[in-house]
Amino acid sequence: MPGTESVELLIHPGERLLAVRKADAHNKNAISWDASSVSSAAFMPILFELCGWHTGWSYRSPAVCLARKKERVLLFDLGATETIIRENEDGKQASKRYLPTAWLDSFGTSMPGSYANCRRHLAMSLSKWIINAPALPVSGFESMVEIPDEGRIQTVLKAMEAVA
Repeated sequence: MPGTESVELLIHPGERLLAVRKADAHNKNAISWDASSVSSAAFMPILFELCGWHTGWSYRSPAVCLARKKERVLLFDLGATETIIRENEDGKQASKRYLPTAWLDSFGTSMPGSYANCRRHLAMSLSKWIINAPALPVSGFESMVEIPDEGRIQTVLKAMEAVA
């Protein structure tokens, strides 16, 4: 987002999307933006809580940049994150990567079906974009996040290993 000094982060908990859009410096939600170095310390604890993520692990989310004329927005799909777990094995640090199981089922999908579900295609087909619309709370959302217990975490990890 060239020339952007401040951005606003918008989270849709039901869709599990994080949007980053340019914001006026006077916006009460504006945070400083330097694309070469973005500090996430202020908002990551909230994001981890909303997504029910384990604080000792790292996560990587796919993103798309939607652009029309001078308007741009980055969309991160928090429901399709790659999980990275660092462990000590025989005195050495080792990282294990776990890919979302949804990625395994998506190879070879039909183009018309993919286009119908593709956010980029849908956004580009809109006749009117309102990127700067005011942020609104998601109705009916009261912290729906359940933090999984250790047993549930281990069960999910074993299932992810089985398909990896």
